[in-house]
Amino acid sequence: MAIVLNWPSKSAAMEQAAIAAESPQPLVAISASESEDRLIQGDNLSVAAALLSTHRGRFDLIAIDPPFAAGMDFQARITTNSGRQRVKAYGDKWQNGVEGYLDMIVPRLILMTRLLKPEGSMVVHCDWRVSHHIRSLLDELMPGGFRNQIAWIYSRTGRGAKAHARQFPRNHDQLIWAAKGPNPKFFGDVFIRHYSEKEAKRRGFRQDEKGRWYKTAPRGDYTDESIERLRREERIHITSGGKIRIKYFLPMESGAVVEKLPVGDAWLDIPDAMHLSKAEQTGYATQKPLRLQERLISALTEPGDLVGDFFCGSGSTLVAASRLGRRYVGCDMGELAIHTAFKRLGSSPPALHVSGSPVWMDVDLNVVRHADRLTLSSPDDWPVHSELRLNAAEWIDSWSVGRMGPKGFESHWTSRRENGRLSMDCRRGYRDATHIMVWDVLGRRVLKRLSA
Repeated sequence: MAIVLNWPSKSAAMEQAAIAAESPQPLVAISASESEDRLIQGDNLSVAAALLSTHRGRFDLIAIDPPFAAGMDFQARITTNSGRQRVKAYGDKWQNGVEGYLDMIVPRLILMTRLLKPEGSMVVHCDWRVSHHIRSLLDELMPGGFRNQIAWIYSRTGRGAKAHARQFPRNHDQLIWAAKGPNPKFFGDVFIRHYSEKEAKRRGFRQDEKGRWYKTAPRGDYTDESIERLRREERIHITSGGKIRIKYFLPMESGAVVEKLPVGDAWLDIPDAMHLSKAEQTGYATQKPLRLQERLISALTEPGDLVGDFFCGSGSTLVAASRLGRRYVGCDMGELAIHTAFKRLGSSPPALHVSGSPVWMDVDLNVVRHADRLTLSSPDDWPVHSELRLNAAEWIDSWSVGRMGPKGFESHWTSRRENGRLSMDCRRGYRDATHIMVWDVLGRRVLKRLSA
């Protein structure tokens, strides 16, 4: 008998998936790309519904990091010449608490499951608040598909308030992996350790008469026939007490003994975002380490496979997929999230789409054509935001020069703010340009047609 999770509004929540699938919002191209990768701004329920017509059964992996039902808003750090300021990145408050959260997540999980290949996988990143609910929902949507509940242990001790709480510190998140069918791809991962010969001996490793290093394990359930085969392969070790143990040979590299250990379902070797390098930090709330996403993607997909993240936030999953040679589709509702992800993918930008009608800011930009360049002047004012205090010159984060084509804006040249500096002169790609696109620090966009 199947055990399912029920709550009063579950039927209505599940019906939202059918409603969205029947009348999806169109995906409108904003900027073009030579790659197949896509970044989409919009409600992921509408986006997943729209993708059913083109991507049903095409995703090899969907890895999402949705809100955790934490009951609070999360902020992003904006750094300008004026210093650091904070602005809301996304909200994680739900009417009716966890029940409201489940009303949100279940129709999205339903549509994402339809986007998976028969052998595709889904990984949901969550924590103690809703992990048991997510596990139950995935069991219902993909019966028999549960593979792992991975503990990402980002700290071994309690910090701050955790250290003084009247409970054991909660120092891990959970990554729940479920497969749509019985034969998902899986390639695993290994820890690689190097030991000096002295360290190897201390760990109980041995050398045979040929000088080969090895470790041993009990015989286990090996049959006599298998033992004879292993004996011929010189993989049997006899203890001083006459017991049979199995040899596992260890290679040598640069004078060190190398041990490869399979990664299990408790990951202690990847620290949290507080320990990211400065180059990897984006300032976006709840950013996840690239190492974490790369381990998942490497273990569950092959190069060329299609990876989806419908709560992409700062874009770590998409960056990891790109670095590993996978195709990707990312989605988020927030302008700041889309802008943050798009900047991180700048070396090979994806096509940018929005769900429904594009929203452009109405800003009077001053662009001057010179004989050898195009110059953008900072406007005297900029649409204000209640949480930020910036001067006019600090609002613009990047701008591009290009043409409008059938697939959206085609960039010929882009200037991005680096270390507080932004070039306002374009010296190439501007002669046949028809438009410029400007992004501000919050991800709001301006599109301006250039005069002849």
